[in-house]
Amino acid sequence: MAPLIALVVGSLLFRGTGWLGVDLFDTWPEALRGGLALMFLVTGIAHFHPKLRGDMIAMVPPALPAPALLVTATGVLELAGAAGLLLPPTARLAAVCLGLLLLAMFPANVYAARAKLMFGGRPATALLPRTIEQVVFLAACVVAAL
Repeated sequence: MAPLIALVVGSLLFRGTGWLGVDLFDTWPEALRGGLALMFLVTGIAHFHPKLRGDMIAMVPPALPAPALLVTATGVLELAGAAGLLLPPTARLAAVCLGLLLLAMFPANVYAARAKLMFGGRPATALLPRTIEQVVFLAACVVAAL
């Protein structure tokens, strides 16, 4: 739920700064890029947070090799993508790449929901709500890329 909150609240706050004259967030797609950047900053940091990293590693489906390395790599990609969203020359490419990354990581969310894993001391989000969130995140990436 924290990523969704970061996306929505961040987008609204960035759009507010656009109304106050910050040219970088002068339109809704630009504000959405800011909200996505905040969301991916939150999720990227979570990949390295001591209390969450083990849960993320456990989410990696058993068929995939080197779960810790995959969690590190995806965390780095999320942080790099967040930075890329804020740089106008790379914002569109970053949005596309992050959308593809979301698709690539979704099996981990499916696995976590089906295996009823814990995440941050709570059960992982059930599959239907997590799928709806994923669609919202992907839609935001598409809008940010246009």
